[in-house]
Amino acid sequence: MTREESLALHNPFVKDGLFRPPLRIDCRTTSASTSLLAGREAVHLEHPTKEWIETAAAHTKLRALALTSPVVAHLSPLSHLRLYNLTVFHGNRVQDWSAVGAIPSLKRLSVHFTTSLTDLSVMEPLGRLEVLTLGGDLYRTMKPKSLLPLTKLRRLRVLVLEFIRSKGLDFSALRALPRLERLVYPGA
Repeated sequence: MTREESLALHNPFVKDGLFRPPLRIDCRTTSASTSLLAGREAVHLEHPTKEWIETAAAHTKLRALALTSPVVAHLSPLSHLRLYNLTVFHGNRVQDWSAVGAIPSLKRLSVHFTTSLTDLSVMEPLGRLEVLTLGGDLYRTMKPKSLLPLTKLRRLRVLVLEFIRSKGLDFSALRALPRLERLVYPGA
């Protein structure tokens, strides 16, 4: 699988190799409104507050959601949605990631520029997950406690680990992933 194919897999936000969401809303300047999201299957919310997260969660047709700099401590309102794609950029304010594991329909989970996600066991229930991207940033690396929980993701085809602190991590556990086609990790 090529880099371009892995970027596009289950990702309605990428067009021609670039992040191009069909609808982008700056939540700092726009009041939460159900009418803005009505009938949408894919939405990108920038700086969403609790009110915006709850508004998005009320749209059961929503299948793909991108969040940039969410201003919430948890994502639990999203747990009942049937999302196939959840993308989070700059998610350091999110401290409780357990709601992610309550979205079993996820096929793609991307968490970029985020260091607050350290316990990957929250992903164990994601049996349909095919693409997982995790990473901190140039100045602060993500420090997962273990990669072992990822071995429960039996359908995982693409794993991208960017700016991850590898000290003490056992990468050999990833050999147990029967469908893994692409592993992107500097030094792997």
